[in-house]
Amino acid sequence: MGEELLIIQKEFDGFADTRERLDLLALDRDGQLVVIENKLDDSGRDVAWQALKYAAYVSSLTKSQIVDIYQQYLDRHAGGENAVHQICEFLEVQELDEVLLNPGTNQRLMFIRRQLP
Repeated sequence: MGEELLIIQKEFDGFADTRERLDLLALDRDGQLVVIENKLDDSGRDVAWQALKYAAYVSSLTKSQIVDIYQQYLDRHAGGENAVHQICEFLEVQELDEVLLNPGTNQRLMFIRRQLP
C-alpha cells in the first residue's frame, strides 16, 4: 500500500446503530486511523460515500477504544499478543502515553481495487 501500516482490525463492525463494516482499520506511523476499503470489482460506485461514513464513525474513537479493538483482533488472529506493546513497537515509543492516537479529524481513507483473475 506504499507505506507501513499496522492493521488493527479486519471486517470492523463496532459501529453503534448500524450493521455496516469496514474492510480494514489501521494505524499509520503518526497514530492516525486509516480506513481501508478493498473492492474486487467496479460495482462499488458508492465506495467514496461508504468510506467517508466509516471515517466519520471512527473519528471519535479514543486511545483506549483503539487498544481494545486491536486487542480483540490480536486475540482472534495472533494468539493474544499484547496490543499496547505492539502499538508502542510500531510507533517506536516506550510508553503509549507518549503518543496521541486518532488526533482530531485526521482519519485517512485508502481505496484498493483488486481485479480477480
